[in-house]
Formats: sequence, structure tokens, C-alpha cells
Amino acid sequence: MAAYHQMGHDSWNLVADGNLGPYAGMILSPVNNTPAETQDRLEGLGLQRTLLDVVFDPQLYQPQVNRGCLPYWKHFPKDMDTADTTNQQWWNDLCVSSALAAADLRANAVCSPSNLPKVFDDDYYSFLVERGNATQQAADDHKLSALMTCVVSTKELTKAGRPLHLASILTRSTCRRAY
Repeated sequence: MAAYHQMGHDSWNLVADGNLGPYAGMILSPVNNTPAETQDRLEGLGLQRTLLDVVFDPQLYQPQVNRGCLPYWKHFPKDMDTADTTNQQWWNDLCVSSALAAADLRANAVCSPSNLPKVFDDDYYSFLVERGNATQQAADDHKLSALMTCVVSTKELTKAGRPLHLASILTRSTCRRAY
């Protein structure tokens, strides 16, 4: 299994020196950088960029608390604070705009958008699968790979039989990779 570097605040220097060691790629963070900054930094990697699997994570887990540079990105919904986040079409549109943001950066892959739930139940895990499938469809249009974002409660993993049950739900995704 390949290891990826999650780009955090001021962590571009860790990939710019060309010594990524065991890392196969990087996961971009729109919370920490604007689209222009991200594009400039990717271009600054030169030939090294071709050796990396660049993955775009929409990072909408807690946008009310941690927005950072998100509002500068096209995929960030203008109605984030007022939207009905139970609306499937709203999420499907978000999957499409996330894939487009990844394509604009010439990333190799895009993670499905997700939020953090109030309750980690089967409905939430099925929601993750639906978002992964919608993102896979959108990614295919841009010749990108899609990763299903799997936010799993560690408490859920301690219950007898629960990890296998969660795996049976999450593996229903059409995505070949998970994040």
C-alpha cells in the first residue's frame, strides 16, 4: 500500500526538495492554499510532479469551523451555510464541482466530498458510498481516478462485528480506492 503526504500548512517544502522517500503522492489541501497558490506550487515541482500521484481532497468536513482558503475555490458551495445538506442533488453537484477543481489542477485523482456526521450510523456510511459513486462518475468525465472518502468513528471499530459490517457497506462503492 502506498503512502501519501497530506499537505498541511507550510508543508510544500517537504515535497519540493525531491526527497519524498516512501511517498507515492500528495493530497492537496484547499483549506491551506488558494487555487492559484496550489497551481504555482505544483508547477514549481517541475519533473518531480510527473512522479507523484496528486490527489485533490475537497475538505468540507467542518466548513463552518475550518474554512481557511476554501471560499476561494470553485467547488466550495456559495450556499454552504444555508443549504439543505440532506438534498442528494446538492451533494451530487458538489461531487461534480470537486472533480472539476481536481481537473483544473491537473490532479490525478479526487476524493469524494464528505462532512462529519452527528451520528455515525449505517445511513451515514451508505451516504459515503453514494458520494463516492457520484464522484467516480464525475471523475470519469475528466479522466481522473476517484477515492471514496471514508470517515469512520474509531468507537465504531471497537464494537464486536462492527468493522466487518462497516466493510460490507463501504465496499459497495464503485471507487477502486479509499481515503
